[in-house]
Amino acid sequence: MADLIKILKSFNRKERPFLLSRVTGQRSDDGEPKFELCEEFRKELIDKLDLKVRLEDMEDAFVAMDYHLNWIHASLALARGVQNVTRDLVEQSPEDIDLLVAFQDADYKYHLIFLDAKGYSRNPSKCSTKSQMFEHFKLGETGGKIDRLKQILNDQKGNDIRVIPYFVLVSGYKQKNLDSFPSLASKIGQKKCVKWLDLNLPTKRRLVKFPKDGPRIDHVKLRM
Repeated sequence: MADLIKILKSFNRKERPFLLSRVTGQRSDDGEPKFELCEEFRKELIDKLDLKVRLEDMEDAFVAMDYHLNWIHASLALARGVQNVTRDLVEQSPEDIDLLVAFQDADYKYHLIFLDAKGYSRNPSKCSTKSQMFEHFKLGETGGKIDRLKQILNDQKGNDIRVIPYFVLVSGYKQKNLDSFPSLASKIGQKKCVKWLDLNLPTKRRLVKFPKDGPRIDHVKLRM
């Protein structure tokens, strides 16, 4: 069985990590961008997700920004030794996950943590209904990220790769009814709810607001 982490790295074609690696000088011996989870964040993930792993298991975790869901699907297939994947899942729009954390624990199980973040676009605490919250995070019952990841993971059933997925929402506001949201884990048979982490966003950020009517250039408002 191939190493899933090495395969995930081989699909990482985003230029942003290499740019950050170039300007910060943080690069691994194999030439890959070097992103390490700080100890505080590792502890927070272990506690929030109730991970049955050691803190050191996550020291060398693979961390990737804007990682395409297509790459997740292809990586899981290649780790199984499969050269063909379900075409309709790959041909969907190239959605990505804001941050992927992947590591293997001492029992040779792979943990894939998908973190989806929202910043200043909208206050999710004002999403009063389940449908509004799903729309805000684009996690609809059908066609959203959770649903598509469920399909990708279910497409890999019946193989000897032990993969445990997690989905985490990261924002400056916590949704009150979050415990009622079906999680990625529950979608594939595990009884866990969607988890939330605080993004610790600074306040007082300016906003460029265009009026609904009238010339757009002459009536732009720059305000806090």
